[in-house]
Parts: sequence; structure tokens; C-alpha cells
Amino acid sequence: MSLGKNGQPSHQSKGRGTLRNGRSAKGAAKFENKFSRVTMAMQETKAFISLSATAIRILLRAISKNSDPKNVCHKDEQGHPIFPFNHTEALNLCGLSDPVFTRGKNELEEKGFLKWHTRGGLRGANGVASLFTLCSEYKNWEPPLKPKRDMAKARAAKKAMRQT
Repeated sequence: MSLGKNGQPSHQSKGRGTLRNGRSAKGAAKFENKFSRVTMAMQETKAFISLSATAIRILLRAISKNSDPKNVCHKDEQGHPIFPFNHTEALNLCGLSDPVFTRGKNELEEKGFLKWHTRGGLRGANGVASLFTLCSEYKNWEPPLKPKRDMAKARAAKKAMRQT
């Protein structure tokens, strides 16, 4: 850092648009330019590995919305941020149709990534977006066990295929 007039440090080396405190004069990054942080611990869970591509796309958008103060309405009893997420946003930003978005949301809720705080939609909610919060129940999620009877059926069918 070079010294300017009067022996004060000069901040010219930091480039244009930099305030004296070192921050950018541009302001906060737009929502479109933010990252979604998915930790390695989350990625290694059985629940995350079993997610469909659609559910992962919705989860990434939900993580971004959860960490953006502009999108967070308020907090629940445990202090977790609550954010809105609706079908129009899914259609425009994620490129998902209504049934696909619904399946993805249900999958995330079933596996413990997303918790439905308030149901929205047209039925009884006057077109208000549903409110969600992220949760960590996915850490304890286990895939459902297949009955052994079905496994025996599958082995018998496979054996019959080999014989023909």
C-alpha cells in the first residue's frame, strides 16, 4: 500500500469503485450471481445421493433463497429462515413444469431437506406462495427396505431369463 498526501494510506491500488473502508461501491451481489453452498457432508448422505435431478435443482434454489436476506420473510420457532417458493418461480427460473416441481418438492420434504411451513397456492390461500424452511432431518433418512419376497421374485425372474 502506498502513502498518499499527508502520509495517509492510498487506496488507489484497489481499483475504481472501492470505498475507503475497502468495500465495493457496487453494493450487494444480485440474487442471480449468488452461489448455493452444498457441503460435502450433505453430499455424502444417503438422502442426497438418492435425490432426483429435479429435486437437486430445487434444493440448490432453496439454499440460495434461504441465505438471501431479501427472500427471507421471517424466522420459525427454532430461528430458521422462512422463505417463499412458488410454481411461477420454478417455471421461470428453474425451467420446471407444475407437476415436476410438485414431485421435486414432495421428494425434498420426504427425505428431510425441506419443511413446508405454510401451504400456499390457489386452494384457500388466495394465490399466496408457500413458505418453506430448510431442515437437517435428511441426516437421519434411510432408504426404505425392500421386502425379501420381492427379491426372491426378482431372482427367480432373472434365473428364468438366463435359462431361455
